[in-house]
Amino acid sequence: MAYRVLECNVDDIGKSGVYSLVRNVIINNDRDNGVDIDIACINPFEDQKDINEFKKYHCNVYFVGANNSKIMRYINVYNKTKALLQRRHYDCVHIHSDIAFKVYPFLKAAKAIGVKKIIVHSHASSIDGKYRRIKDILHHHYKAYVSENATDLVACSDVAAQWMFDQVKQNEVKIINNGIDLQKFAFNSETRNRVRKQLGIGDDEILIGHVGRMAYQKNHQFLVQVFAKFHQEHQNSKLLLVGEGPLKGDIQTEVEQLGLQDSVIFYGTSNNVSDLYQAMDIFALPSYFEGLPISGVEAQASGLPVLFADTITKSAAITDNCQFVPIDGEGATFKWVKQLSNFIGHKHQYTTDEMKSKGFSIKYTINQFLSLYTK
Repeated sequence: MAYRVLECNVDDIGKSGVYSLVRNVIINNDRDNGVDIDIACINPFEDQKDINEFKKYHCNVYFVGANNSKIMRYINVYNKTKALLQRRHYDCVHIHSDIAFKVYPFLKAAKAIGVKKIIVHSHASSIDGKYRRIKDILHHHYKAYVSENATDLVACSDVAAQWMFDQVKQNEVKIINNGIDLQKFAFNSETRNRVRKQLGIGDDEILIGHVGRMAYQKNHQFLVQVFAKFHQEHQNSKLLLVGEGPLKGDIQTEVEQLGLQDSVIFYGTSNNVSDLYQAMDIFALPSYFEGLPISGVEAQASGLPVLFADTITKSAAITDNCQFVPIDGEGATFKWVKQLSNFIGHKHQYTTDEMKSKGFSIKYTINQFLSLYTK
């Protein structure tokens, strides 16, 4: 009989880093190893095509949320998850989250049913969205419960571990890299030429890229302001924004007010984001916080120079072609413009072997997941 795993709190909204990670594991999982994987989501999937894709890999998607108040929603998550666990008899529950109180209903349901293996996986180092102060209070209230009641503590980086789990538990946390299909992202000149042509990017134009949900965490407003200054110095430049999110309208307004409509491309989400990295010349990620950004891993796998905010863990720099620059304080915008200018002319590098040796291949990540599930 197969060993059954339920991946909890995963959805396709904005094609987040967590979604990309779990999707990579599922589509690359060799079912001959005897492990079957399903998904339980709080929010409904946005695209039926994503659900259909998972079905091809024998992965079922179950909605355990509810369209009512936040409090009632989490009561529903507990009740529906408990019922699902009773019905499907999972051997392992793997809970992905950025906040402890989102972990709580899944963890409590798994404990109530008596699931022997309960993994809590931290993917962030702070709080996104609205009501951040309230969320912060709730997070710290439930942090001790999560740390004490999960059988396995996992994080994507040191800062993500410190955020989710109590200090006394830090030595028990297993760090698992956000691995990707390195061959898929390796630089390809033919793909670059094709995609740049599709985007209307000339051979002599500089394309700065960003991939991420349009929400507070990713700090798009700062990126647009930086690009406005950069564009004044480099008229042959464009900014490619890949993603959707609640702040898209605000970002579009900012672009219009700065008169950059013809120089900023709002691409939306993509299931072929690997091709878009090929078209870029520089990747920029000015996030307020990250666990360990998958987009940064993907950009480096594509051989791009990467400019990170100094708020992001230094472990995000897998290759030597990365720089960390402040997003706060006097002259922050100028410092970003200067470093972006320093990156002009850098060619895509071949980084596959280096990233594989450092444990960022999807095969390595899958093996790490499977060792957690079945040990």
